[in-house]
Amino acid sequence: MQPGDIVFVEIWHADGGSKVRPCLVYRVQNTVGADPTVTVAYGTSKRTTRPQPWHILVTPEDGHSAWMTTGLARATVFCFDQRIVLSREQMQAAKLVGSLHISMARRLESAIAQAIKRGWR
Repeated sequence: MQPGDIVFVEIWHADGGSKVRPCLVYRVQNTVGADPTVTVAYGTSKRTTRPQPWHILVTPEDGHSAWMTTGLARATVFCFDQRIVLSREQMQAAKLVGSLHISMARRLESAIAQAIKRGWR
């Protein structure tokens, strides 16, 4: 996994249930002698009409080439205020489906900058 990859990950909820979610790989930290630490931004298709500045919205309207690289089936918002550090089990089970197209780099940088501005690292 590398930053910009889009993966499907099983996310566990406090009530004991789980749901497979699209996630955007945000950060990968490698440490000698240990598993990498992978942080992802949670994805949802529910809040696509008015994304916040610290979100990145990915839609078919981004253009055919850009959309096809994502591997997503519908418009998705990746929320940098809802980041998750994946467990070893989640990393092993994660399914790589695509990646952000280079044309989305500025939007990604802007969303990350807004998240950092709010103290969400």
